[in-house]
Amino acid sequence: MGLSDKEQSRLRSKYGPWAMVTGATSGVGRVLARLLGEAGFNLLLVSKNGDKLAALDQAWRAQFGIQIRAVKTDLTDHPSLQTLLLESESLEIGLVVQAAGFGAFGDFSDSNLSENLSMVRLNCEAVGTIAHHFTHRFLEMGRGGIIFMSSLLAYQSSPHTAQYAATKAYVQSLAESLRVELRHRKIDILSVVPGPINSGFVKRAHLQLKYSSKPEDISEEILESLGRDGVVNPGILSKVIVWALNAAPRSIRIRIMQMFIGGMIRSQTDETPAPSQNPQR
Repeated sequence: MGLSDKEQSRLRSKYGPWAMVTGATSGVGRVLARLLGEAGFNLLLVSKNGDKLAALDQAWRAQFGIQIRAVKTDLTDHPSLQTLLLESESLEIGLVVQAAGFGAFGDFSDSNLSENLSMVRLNCEAVGTIAHHFTHRFLEMGRGGIIFMSSLLAYQSSPHTAQYAATKAYVQSLAESLRVELRHRKIDILSVVPGPINSGFVKRAHLQLKYSSKPEDISEEILESLGRDGVVNPGILSKVIVWALNAAPRSIRIRIMQMFIGGMIRSQTDETPAPSQNPQR
């Protein structure tokens, strides 16, 4: 497992020497950060979880011999986000991985408004703010790359997780539009559209996924697609789901997602209620 020497060299030469990864302490964000560290990138790691950040900082400095800047911050807080961006300007960052995000399951009418607004601030406002900041920086540098974490739900209305699907539609639309605007400016944009991932998101919600991918199974394909493709459906599972959904009319696809998400909700354990989602990884 791991990127080839040739692939590591390609990434370093196009996007080095620093990469910023949000949501760096769990899930796909953590695996992507580790792969970039193995490739020789210095890392600006961003997360709300200070203890996990400190552990990664210590372990990866020793393992990979790289520089690491670990920043504990809440990306839903606009002043904190602006402080992070100001601090990042001292680093020669050529790659940004936007992996922080969260979602909640259940009917919209039963959802918590404060949680919904926090989801919009993290999944949309923070993503757009970071993209805007680094687009300007990369235009000045004449190079760069941004990875957006989208979702299959970005293409498809999804009952029982309506707000999350709506935020990912924003991410997908933004990424696809920026790719067209910037493709002749040596700035690479990649939208990652995975299927179900067995990560902290699912565990925190006490959901049961019969079929899912592990972050380790899809992360190499993500980095290998950067600079080559605009959209990637990493892993066999996501490709199968996309093929199956594309074969059905939109009205049928909505019903399919209603049954799929509803089934996951019903499979929650009766003994342990699902907690509020931790908004950043």
